[in-house]
Amino acid sequence: MTADPRPTVVMLPQVRWDAHLPALPRDPGLHRPPHPLRLLVQAPVTVHTAPKGPAVARLPPESWPGLRTWVPVVDAHPGWVRVLLPSLPDGASGWVELCGQVAAVPHHGFLVADRRTRTLTAHHGPNRLSWPCGVGKATTPTPRGRTYVLGEVRPDTGLVRHALVLASHQSTHLDHGAGLSAVGLHTWPTASWGLAGSDGSVLVPPEAMPVLTRIAPPGTAVLIH
Repeated sequence: MTADPRPTVVMLPQVRWDAHLPALPRDPGLHRPPHPLRLLVQAPVTVHTAPKGPAVARLPPESWPGLRTWVPVVDAHPGWVRVLLPSLPDGASGWVELCGQVAAVPHHGFLVADRRTRTLTAHHGPNRLSWPCGVGKATTPTPRGRTYVLGEVRPDTGLVRHALVLASHQSTHLDHGAGLSAVGLHTWPTASWGLAGSDGSVLVPPEAMPVLTRIAPPGTAVLIH
């Protein structure tokens, strides 16, 4: 009998924050709003290149220690959804079957950061909320494209004590307190919103953080223009 050449689930690489998986499909809609769904991974689930296509990875219930795996849905096919993924390279995506290992949760919201106007707009159902924001300087630009809120962190050390971590990889101040080389949404000790001077993170006024924490939970899509 010939052995089945297809990889078993345990042989597939894990889609984690620190994984580099160039075989994953690229996000085809870098500036399109997401579908109104977030996906919670409750048990390891396979990631496919297309609906019913080859499995190329497995998505675990945690993207990073302490951060549960919530991902935004960006496309759909009967019984399947396309989601953004947290691994490198940025812009990775894949198809996941709607099954018992995942829970699809309605979410009518997403964020838009405009590097030119230096504004952050929260789309929350029919409502729009906007704040001035700081963005990356020329040597450390805020990366363009479609990403999402990976989770919320409150480091005990460093200049950033509260941040929404995005699934965009870049060396920032979140390295120090949170141990993540990630772009974040957070405040700053000095008034830096409206300027292009950050390490790549999106800096918002203090009054914005409680609102963003409430309306942009993990798995919320973030479009950076």
